Order: sequence, then C-alpha cells, then structure tokens
Amino acid sequence: MRTHYRKQKRRNGSVLVISLAAIIMMCFLASMTVDLGYLHSCKSRMQSAADAAALAAVMRIGNDNSQESRLDAQAWAIGFANYNLPDLGDVLVSSDVTFGTWNPLNETFTSGGDPPNAVEVTVRRDGENTDRIGTSFMNFFGVSEVGLSAKAVAMIASTSAAEGMPMALRSPDFGAVDPGISAGNPGKDGPSAPANGSEFVVGEQVIVAIYGKGKYAPVHLALDVDADGPGASESDCKKVLKGEDVAVEIQVGDLLYVFNEGTGSASFSEALDDRLDLDSDDPRRNIIMPIVETTNTSRDVNGHLTGEVRVSDFVGVHLDGTVEYDVVDPSNPSKTITVKYLMGTITNRRAETFWGGATPSGAGGGTVSLPELVR
Repeated sequence: MRTHYRKQKRRNGSVLVISLAAIIMMCFLASMTVDLGYLHSCKSRMQSAADAAALAAVMRIGNDNSQESRLDAQAWAIGFANYNLPDLGDVLVSSDVTFGTWNPLNETFTSGGDPPNAVEVTVRRDGENTDRIGTSFMNFFGVSEVGLSAKAVAMIASTSAAEGMPMALRSPDFGAVDPGISAGNPGKDGPSAPANGSEFVVGEQVIVAIYGKGKYAPVHLALDVDADGPGASESDCKKVLKGEDVAVEIQVGDLLYVFNEGTGSASFSEALDDRLDLDSDDPRRNIIMPIVETTNTSRDVNGHLTGEVRVSDFVGVHLDGTVEYDVVDPSNPSKTITVKYLMGTITNRRAETFWGGATPSGAGGGTVSLPELVR
C-alpha cells in the first residue's frame, strides 16, 4: 500500500513538470506571435516608405547625370521616406540612395551607369541613425529590440509617346487659349506654356487645366483624337482622362481639333480628378501630355480655336493636385468666379517622335519615361 502511494506521487510529479514546461512553451509561442506580428507590421510600413522613396527619387533623375539632379533625387527620396515614417529619426540617409542600372532580363541592379536608369533605396531602423524596434513579450527572453531594413528599386521605364492623354499643354508661341478670358484675367491664359519661353524643363510646375464655377472658368486643351470634326468623341476623351480606357494614339505632327474651342465643359478637366484620388506615388498619377502649336488656320478672326492645332512634342507630367482661386468674371467685372487650377510637375521631357529629329522641347527622339517599381 505504501509502495503504491510512492508510485502515484512520482507520477503526479512528472505530470507537474510536463505541464509547467508546456505552459512555458505556450507563453513563449504567444509572445513570439504578438511580437512577430508587430515586427511584420513595421516591416510592411518600412517597405511602403522604401517604395515611395525609390519612385520619388527616380522621377527626379532628370535628363542628365549631373550632381545637381542626383542631390535633388536624394532629397526627394529622404523626404518621402521620412514623411511615411515620421518621428523615427533618419530612416533613410543619402548613402542609402544608390543610383545605378536595372537589367530587366536577369532582374538585377548594378550601381553606376551613365546615365543611370534606376535608384535603389534602403530604409533602416537598425540603431545607427534611428531607433531599433522594441519588443514586448520577447523582452522576457532577452530580446529587447530588433533591427530591420527594407529595400526598393525603381527604374525609369520607356513608354511610347504614341500613348498619351488627349489633354495638351501649349507650345511657346501658342498664345492664349481664348483672348477674351485672357483679357479679363491677365496671365490666366489656360494650360501652361514653357516658363522660360522655349522648352519645358524637368521639375517645372505647370497648369494642366482650369475649371470651376462660372461660364468662363473652364480653360483646357482637350483634344479630339478622332479628328472627325469638333465634338466627335467627347465621351471617349473623358474615359481616357478618367482612366476608364487606355491612352490614345497620338503622333507628332497630328492635326487635331480642340473640344469646345478650349473654354467649355469643365468636365474635361474634372475627368482627371479620378486620378487625383490615387496615392501620390501611384503610376497612374503620371501621364504623357502632348504639346500643341497653332497653324495659320487654327483660329478664326476673333482668335477662337475653331480650326485644328498641331502636336509638336510630348512631356511626362505628374498630377500634383488642385489649387483654388477667386478671379474677376470677364463677363461682369464687378463679380468674381471660383476657378480651380489642376497642377502638375514635368517629370520628363524626352519624347519618342515617329519622325525623329529635333522637336521644340529638345526631345530629339529619345523616350518619354515614367517611373516603375521593379523590386
């Protein structure tokens, strides 16, 4: 009877040890699950910041390989990274912004290149320029903090200039879209012409279109790409601007009508608002816009755009957003009208021209290029 009692006691002790070991293991696994989930969330945020920084940097490389363009690209990358990971210190430093070449065949990035076509960024939380990531339950097991990093590579991807938006900017000698509107609101001539009077430059901010309340508010250069006469494809044009249809084929030298003589229907400009709802670094915020010039038959005796305009070149434009102003109503100077300016930034002025040769923007025959995240 005493022997049975001792066996039972030993058995109970073994169960207690096993149960205690199981509880410790379950606690360890629970702590790992909580902390690993948090670390995964931090890693995802860091990757998003790296993606945004790489796209921002590659957009600023410009058309040359100058030190100025590289410094500008580094500043943009650092700014975007810190914006996405605020109050954490320097999550991205200039030494972690590398310019190089992306090979799409074997999907490799190599530093250097003249000129570079890609940028690699590394966002870090490793204790060097910013804090490491603290843990909760893992701290009880001697792991109080963890260092993480995230890399991204973005490249300038060539896009055919034939696939553009049916919304144009003005060539240097285009003049006002509508003389009446220009007379009532000096300087508000419509979509931008080059600020320097000769060519658009990378980084230049432009007016893509003007719209808002009031009869004279809409000023645009929405193009009838069917060239079947004024008003032939308004709905198709708006679908492309909204992103509901693919970009249309436009070629340097094409003669196209301007819808509503450039001053009617704000819906052409408003159609681009759908793209403004996207994240700033979404590729669909980058569009290819034709540059148009007038011919001797483009305007009537009153200066209105009743005839065709000619496509002279293309530029890449990032849609930045809208700004709103109150301006004098040309039809009633005692009143004001509210207008919105759809603003963009020139991201690239190289354009592929089917005819080749020099163009007003100095494109020559390269490619319109847009940023693409590749890794």
